[in-house]
Amino acid sequence: MSASHLSVDINDESQLEAQGLRRVQIEGFQTAEDENQEFLLDEEGNIFDLNGNFVAKMDGDEEIEE
Repeated sequence: MSASHLSVDINDESQLEAQGLRRVQIEGFQTAEDENQEFLLDEEGNIFDLNGNFVAKMDGDEEIEE
């Protein structure tokens, strides 16, 4: 089985949008490194760090700041 690697410029909104992603901050959700960390959110509610690592899945009650 081969792994595919996708490279997206996270500072290019059109590239993010083309992949079904948007850059967000999630109020009350933070990592140990940074309280104002931004994340990538896909259309299914999966949350990724800016390196593309999965960190959580929204349950529908979270408030998102764009």
